[in-house]
Amino acid sequence: GRKDIILVSDETHSIHSEMRRKGFLRFFEEKNDTSFNIEEMPVPFSLSSSKTIVSKIAEKGKFPVSVFVINDEIAAGMILDLAKAGLKCPEDVSILGFDGLSIGGYMVPKLRSVAFPFQEIGRIAGKIFLDFSQGKKMDKIYWLNADITEGGSS
Repeated sequence: GRKDIILVSDETHSIHSEMRRKGFLRFFEEKNDTSFNIEEMPVPFSLSSSKTIVSKIAEKGKFPVSVFVINDEIAAGMILDLAKAGLKCPEDVSILGFDGLSIGGYMVPKLRSVAFPFQEIGRIAGKIFLDFSQGKKMDKIYWLNADITEGGSS
């Protein structure tokens, strides 16, 4: 498997992206395998950041490399920008996004992504709202499972 990994994170450290970032890094810390080379690349969270990321990857010229992008919009942009730079996804650069947004299905190759369980979050939010409106305290932490969308980007 690939040992060179780039973690694309949010340079503003928003709470949602920071939780994703910390969870990703914690996984590798707990794995206790020092053979992985993880480089963090913080960028502004905008679609145009994909060009910056692809440019930096192309400059390094170290392939193959795997990239975990903390949102699907930037990951989708990377697929387009890799092709413009003459790089192949997933042969040169494999990409895994996060959110499971429908935009990933329109990419070539399709974006593989950690699918955020939006409907389940909405259901839990409704339950919490109802409990609060009835004067109940929230003393529970909810753990949600995520799926991986099928795609050829990684």
